[in-house]
Amino acid sequence: MRNMKRVITSVIMVALFLPVLIFSDTLLFPIFVSLLGGVAAFEILSIRGLHKKPYLLVPSVLFTMSCPLVSGTDWFPMFESRAYNFLVVAFPLYMMYLFFVAVVFNKKVAFSDISYLCMSVSYIALAVFSVPFIRERALFDYLLLIICPCATDIAALYGGKFFGKRKLCPAVSQHKTVEGSISGVFGSVIIAFAYGLVRVLMGGEFETVFLLVSGIGISVVGQIGDLVASLMKRSSGVKDFGNI
Repeated sequence: MRNMKRVITSVIMVALFLPVLIFSDTLLFPIFVSLLGGVAAFEILSIRGLHKKPYLLVPSVLFTMSCPLVSGTDWFPMFESRAYNFLVVAFPLYMMYLFFVAVVFNKKVAFSDISYLCMSVSYIALAVFSVPFIRERALFDYLLLIICPCATDIAALYGGKFFGKRKLCPAVSQHKTVEGSISGVFGSVIIAFAYGLVRVLMGGEFETVFLLVSGIGISVVGQIGDLVASLMKRSSGVKDFGNI
């Protein structure tokens, strides 16, 4: 049941993105990514009960949701060449605000919670910032950021199920195996090459090195991110994120 749930989740993720991808050259795209970031930020706060504290919830959600809107200069020309400036200014300001909260509300918020937010919210904010940013500079290749993680998840799931013997990182996740991880990388590379073939059919070129590096790199980064998410859940004493 657990295995099927993960497959269904990946399929739903792609299905949700398809209509958005069709309109990825419109304002709908950064708005969708922004909403996705807001939901993710809310989930991150909720697993520790921090969503009940408005002085943490509101700044964290707004900060995360603003990142994809600022990074896409195609939709907001005023931010052209200023996306990097936003990163340089907004991230430190958010950190400073959290440190301020840690001092002022030291009896209501544990410093461990502040440290948790510094890492987890920044992690999500940088991710949602990157999607429109990369899309603007790689009109179609950014699709690899969506299909490769899904292929990694499914391939790792079944690779681990049929071939898994050695635990990958038992202190963080009991279910992930070395064989599953390697299968995930192969799955990511295969789907990247499939994307390359589609690009050839559309009149493009098959860039072997680019597709190979992208497939491996996205898979490895995605799996590290998955382990980080597992570590956040474990450190927060929860089994899983919300149903959203």
